[in-house]
Amino acid sequence: MDERNIITDEQVVKRAREAVRLELKRMKAMDIPVAVYDGKTKKIYQVYSDGTREEVHLEDHCDGMT
Repeated sequence: MDERNIITDEQVVKRAREAVRLELKRMKAMDIPVAVYDGKTKKIYQVYSDGTREEVHLEDHCDGMT
């Protein structure tokens, strides 16, 4: 394999982070809420483009799946 085509783990992580940043920016611009996990409260929130957030209750979204 040609060594010029190999990227480092650091480059992969940098590209992945940039892709996530751009996708979150796109979703905000399109007014699409994003699910965020808060490690301090151990809860999942739906965050809207205006900055408001609403707790997600998984039992309301599982439809009996376990």
